[in-house]
Amino acid sequence: MRADRTDPAAVDAPGATTAIVLPEHPIKGAFWMIAAGVAGAAMIVCIRHAAEDVHAFEIAFFRCFFALILLLPWIVKTEIAVPPKGQLKLHLLRAFCLVAAMLLSFWALILIPVLDATALAYTTPLFATVGAALFLKETVGIRRWLAIAVGFAGVLAIVRPGFAEIGLGVALALVSAVFAAGDWLTLKPLSRRASTWSVVAWLTLLATPMTLIPALFVWKAPGLATVGWLFGLGVAATLGQFAATRAFALADISFLSPFNFLHLIFFAAVGWLAFGEPVHSLTALGAAVVLAAAVYVAQREAYLKRKEAAAVQAP
Repeated sequence: MRADRTDPAAVDAPGATTAIVLPEHPIKGAFWMIAAGVAGAAMIVCIRHAAEDVHAFEIAFFRCFFALILLLPWIVKTEIAVPPKGQLKLHLLRAFCLVAAMLLSFWALILIPVLDATALAYTTPLFATVGAALFLKETVGIRRWLAIAVGFAGVLAIVRPGFAEIGLGVALALVSAVFAAGDWLTLKPLSRRASTWSVVAWLTLLATPMTLIPALFVWKAPGLATVGWLFGLGVAATLGQFAATRAFALADISFLSPFNFLHLIFFAAVGWLAFGEPVHSLTALGAAVVLAAAVYVAQREAYLKRKEAAAVQAP
């Protein structure tokens, strides 16, 4: 049976006075997760072309700046309220984690092949599980620890130590995944407490000034064509953030995790078709191992939560 809950999109909708209550929609959640992958593939194209003219840090700033311009009419019209103190801390923490992940991942995308960078990003659920155990004191069983170990074995296949130099790009992608795990740990509670647009709007409001600081150290006036790519990046990023937040609000992470596989296919296609990057067999194998481990961790976590909830509800 699917439990009813508040529709987050209705909470801050213009003119809304009460939230609309409706059941979970896993199929709609899957659709939004796939849409987030398409937006992510578009972002990669924009980042690579913009990087021919400006630094990755400046690209990150314009990604947030143009997203803010797009959201500003809605922010002014709805007059979004300052979130409660607890939520504001989560918004700030999430913005910091996402900005750090964005700066490092954009830089990595410029230095290493698209599939390598995106495959390494799939270690995020593994780092999130480790973070939940260390900082949130969640219990992680032996099966999930083994899945994490298998996942990191997949990382070794991707970076191919001893066969290929582990350079700056690989290190940046892995550290980016650590910060992205922090984003995961804060996005889930936010997506259930606030509306989709509110979560996206507050992230953009906080991330824009955060990204401006490092961008100032490498600033260069972009050319007209680059501005077009940067604007496209802002549009794709905004749509991707909305789609991902909406997906988390409509379905559980365990259900959505397998759809990340489609994202990897989109990214590999972009690397091959747009930039002529071949897919190394070990990279493909390592990506499959990392993805399988990430999906297992998510499914196992969902199973344990359902079991715990059933035990609490039992007479």
